[in-house]
Amino acid sequence: MSNPHSRYALLWLLPILLSSMPAKAAVFTVGPSGTHSTVEAAVAAAVAAGGTNEVRIIEATFATNLVVGSSMTGGQLVISGGWDHFFLTQSKGYLTTRAGGGSRVATLAPTGGEIEIRNLTISGGVGEYGGGIRADLGSGARLDLISCRVQDNVATRTGGGAYLALNGNAVAVVSGSRFIGNAVNGPPTWPASGGGLTVEAEGTGDLTLVSNVFEGNSANADDNQSTAGGVYLNVDGSTNVDFSDNTIDDNRLAGVDSGGVASGGALWISDDATLTAQRNLCLDNRDEQGSPAYQLSVISSGTSAVSFTDSIVAFGSHGGISAIARDTGELRLTNLTVLDNSTTGISLGRQTDATASLFNTISYGNLPNVSTSIGVSLGSNLTTDPLLVDPAGGDWHPATGSSVIDTGDGAPPGGLGDLDFYSTPRVQGGQVNIGAVESVPEPGAAVLAVTALAALALLRRQVPGRRRSSTA
Repeated sequence: MSNPHSRYALLWLLPILLSSMPAKAAVFTVGPSGTHSTVEAAVAAAVAAGGTNEVRIIEATFATNLVVGSSMTGGQLVISGGWDHFFLTQSKGYLTTRAGGGSRVATLAPTGGEIEIRNLTISGGVGEYGGGIRADLGSGARLDLISCRVQDNVATRTGGGAYLALNGNAVAVVSGSRFIGNAVNGPPTWPASGGGLTVEAEGTGDLTLVSNVFEGNSANADDNQSTAGGVYLNVDGSTNVDFSDNTIDDNRLAGVDSGGVASGGALWISDDATLTAQRNLCLDNRDEQGSPAYQLSVISSGTSAVSFTDSIVAFGSHGGISAIARDTGELRLTNLTVLDNSTTGISLGRQTDATASLFNTISYGNLPNVSTSIGVSLGSNLTTDPLLVDPAGGDWHPATGSSVIDTGDGAPPGGLGDLDFYSTPRVQGGQVNIGAVESVPEPGAAVLAVTALAALALLRRQVPGRRRSSTA
């Protein structure tokens, strides 16, 4: 026989159990038939509700000055655009600043929880740090920026499209997004940096930047130096960075030559952090300020470990890659293709206690091709014509008879990447190739090495009409 008192005990416990359960996920909608008429109101309601919530924005253009402050200490907030009138089907989305400009589109400062921004176009914003987006992430907070278009925003100091600051163990993921036509127009007393994106991280967090495009951005400083027209990373502490499968194309610098570090495309400064960069494409980035700028500049200092592999740097108005290892930092350049830059292809240096290596790399058509300091480890590099199929047309494969095929070092310092530039398995023949790309098997071969993933990557990498080439 059951105990009647147990039923009263369960009734007494029920309110406590319900209060301890997480809040049920809610969907807030923005549009004529939505729950809210503005993005700001919907986001405020979602944050106040706590727990896991989603804001769906109808496919339209909204004048927005979105703010998520430190009151967000937990939970998850998803903001996505491009929904139909019933908020059931999603295509593309728009999120723009208020009419007349003068304000940033989104200012985010969560001290905890997760914010995901997906499928939005963020444009027309103006700010000091970050024209379109500024995100100051407290320890324990996370930001995901997925499949967004960040375009035509302006900052006055850094991060024309977006500025992200990671503190403590904060996490940021930027994936499948395009940063196009953003600018930093610095004041006379301040250098300009990060035309498309600036990320500063200090702590034990994680930063992932994958499959993004940085194109046509600029850093401009009329009376000062500018650097990193496309993307600027300054990471410290024990931050882990994955920078892979990105395209950095047609970004530029304008300003005064002050003799410092400058890069038309990207600048990575790593101090005690771990930075892995793979399968990136860096093309046609320009310097218009008179300094000896490179398309890509890398600094590994403190106890950092930086690896740059399986990537292409070509057709720059000045140099290709400038890289230096300082203190006890480690810097590995492996399986790169560096072609037709107007000045030095690769400048690689190290301080006394630092470690630097250059292996399995093509550097050709630059003036000069390679410049290294004493103590840099070198192996299996090529500075003569590599006989590639059609670099100007976007085909970086070695042609039949190329001397790069199966002539690389299979055990370079730091090891080989798993995949080549086209996401094909790295070793296709009896030995690894020199350069960013493995050979494609002959038609009818028993094993088809170019997978569907590699074919998609090939389409994504097609960049026609480049000005110079080293062809078969």
